[in-house]
Amino acid sequence: MLPWRPTLLLLDWDSTLTATSTLPLLASLSTFPLPHPSLAALTAAYNTALNTHNTAYTPLPHRRTSIPQELAYLDSLSCVERQSVERVEREGVFKGVTGEVVRRGARECVGEGWVRLRRGWEGAVGEVLRREFGRVGVISVAWSRGFIQSTLEAACEGSELCERVGDVRVMANEILGDGSGMLDRYFEEEGEGSRRRRGLWTAGDKLRGMRELVGERFSRECRERDGDGGSEEVKPWTVYVGDSPTDLACLLEADVGVCVRDDGEGSGEQKALRETLERVGVECKHVRGFVGKRERGGSRLWWAGDFEEVRVSGVLG
Repeated sequence: MLPWRPTLLLLDWDSTLTATSTLPLLASLSTFPLPHPSLAALTAAYNTALNTHNTAYTPLPHRRTSIPQELAYLDSLSCVERQSVERVEREGVFKGVTGEVVRRGARECVGEGWVRLRRGWEGAVGEVLRREFGRVGVISVAWSRGFIQSTLEAACEGSELCERVGDVRVMANEILGDGSGMLDRYFEEEGEGSRRRRGLWTAGDKLRGMRELVGERFSRECRERDGDGGSEEVKPWTVYVGDSPTDLACLLEADVGVCVRDDGEGSGEQKALRETLERVGVECKHVRGFVGKRERGGSRLWWAGDFEEVRVSGVLG
């Protein structure tokens, strides 16, 4: 019999927990509901910087055929992401945006149907939170912690889950609440000293955040559940759900990694992740084929179209 382990469900945000990206809405909070006038230029600048980086980076995609090679490439994108964040700050995209503006914007986005959460999310999240020591977290390279939390609260308003959704731990970049338009930096840059900080920007940053959540100590009652006297940590059964190459490291680290696809092939970032997995030799099957916790293996992931499929598959333990 396998030892008892509490469930830790970790979710990406944009196009995983949500049906589509929320970035255009976030970037327009200061001009809501009109799009921010700098948004198109910032998007073009980001794409140009990314294309320039990709052209210069070696090995090229068709030669990156191993997981370590692909993870190294994903981490190399840190410079592109840092420059993008600094452009956003210089343009004042979030100038005048306070915490209250973020919370109000999130509620309006849900109320107007501009942000929709993926089918079955309440069932999956609620099931884990109702379990003994079950935990749920969101790990995102997007903005913002306040927006994500407020969106979840608004989306489950009136349901039983609303009493528990505040327990969802959100790790994401944040807009400073003073109206300055600046963004926070979540981590200290390794080897650069305390004055050099970075946000949650890359696959490696998400993995660092995931390990932080997995490593958080459970209470003594949890460790004593199997009568071990609290002498050892209980490692949670970790399930990670994501949709893009930025989720690759976390998907592979989890006991079960689930890729979101709107259909078997996926499109956009979903397709990019599928093609990456095929290139580096990672098998990905539909979750209906999951047969139990002994299925764990770094060479296999799973895919699902929504959270109802995730919930009924058994991957949550």
